[in-house]
Amino acid sequence: MEPSLDLSAVLALLGGAQGILLALALLGLKQSNHSATRLLAAFMIISSISIGGSVLYSTKLILVHPHLNQIATPFHFLFAPIMYLYLSVATSRQPRFRKKDLLHFIPFGLCVAYYLPL
Repeated sequence: MEPSLDLSAVLALLGGAQGILLALALLGLKQSNHSATRLLAAFMIISSISIGGSVLYSTKLILVHPHLNQIATPFHFLFAPIMYLYLSVATSRQPRFRKKDLLHFIPFGLCVAYYLPL
């Protein structure tokens, strides 16, 4: 099969690019709750990476670039922790991170370690 970009793939890539632009705009905001804004920007970047990974498979571009196989998979383990931390920081009176919050990123780290040889 020959890889090709169809209209839906182009629209998905444009949506991913829009997510990156939104993340950059969020990082440029001057607000009192910087932690929540940064976490929301991180969520948008992770979403854009996931969209890009799905476009690689749907357009069969993974056959042309096999070294990008499973590049987006570890980021799927970040959706829930980032959203949880965003909600907890955005709704608390004193937004701060604790060392205990880093435990939420263990599955991501294990997945990265698993796919690192690839």
